[in-house]
Amino acid sequence: MGSVQLPPSAIAAVFDLRRRSAGLKRKQVDVGRFTMPYLEGGNPDGPTIVLIHGFSDSKDSFVDTCQALSGTYRLVLPDVPGFAEASSPLDFTYDLASLTEVVAGFFEAVGLHDVHVVGSSLGGAIAVQLAMSRPELVRSMSLVAAAGLRMPTPSPLQLRLDAGDNPFVVDSHEGYEDFVRFVMEKQPPIPAPIRRHLAQEFMERASLNQKIMGDLLDGDWDFTPRLGGVKAESLLIWGDRDRLIDISAGRAYHRGLPNSRMVIFHGIGHIPQYECPARTGRYIRRFIESQDG
Repeated sequence: MGSVQLPPSAIAAVFDLRRRSAGLKRKQVDVGRFTMPYLEGGNPDGPTIVLIHGFSDSKDSFVDTCQALSGTYRLVLPDVPGFAEASSPLDFTYDLASLTEVVAGFFEAVGLHDVHVVGSSLGGAIAVQLAMSRPELVRSMSLVAAAGLRMPTPSPLQLRLDAGDNPFVVDSHEGYEDFVRFVMEKQPPIPAPIRRHLAQEFMERASLNQKIMGDLLDGDWDFTPRLGGVKAESLLIWGDRDRLIDISAGRAYHRGLPNSRMVIFHGIGHIPQYECPARTGRYIRRFIESQDG
């Protein structure tokens, strides 16, 4: 990975530059016992899109994708409780219903309702849970490799978890590189010092990732019987090389959601917003334009 190391101030400056290039500024709000930092930008007078990241990711997940959305839409990208800069109390149970309740509190604290919600992986499951439990908050959903269903075909991730191996728990830089290759088919170019910083942060989160994954797996992880009641129109985006949430889950969502369309990205893994951000943004934009139009 290389031995060059940057001071924390330089790392922060790199992230800030990337955010500013997308027209995003960091803010934060308190939701009960949680402090939830978030990014906000785009057109303040336009319809609102809330973009929710996945497991062990951050509010920066969709920053590059926002380039395709910022001219028309107000953009809000929160840190999900337990991840990145959000509060991560160890005595909280991070099951899906509890996480969604806090995210709904974030919507209320920031004044969000009837918005377009984009969710990646765990963020997609939160979006679906919101659409079922708080439908007044969700105008449409764009689900990017969303969790929340029992996969008809178990993914390599599912098989590893069933065998007691959690790939989100790593103890070395080499282990982190293996994890990145497992998650993404097409890795974006990231300078070596930034990769080292990301690896170090990921290793430091190992025990917390272990707890949160355990809390999630102990909870309700199958929306299938309830999807027919979801009223929000949905876009499903999946990579055909997804090793975390098998594409069979996307097809199950497509069958179960009454108003859905599905797009398959060939040669893409689990995180299209990193692997092909411009293309992901264009599809999300077209879908949302069709809702607002």
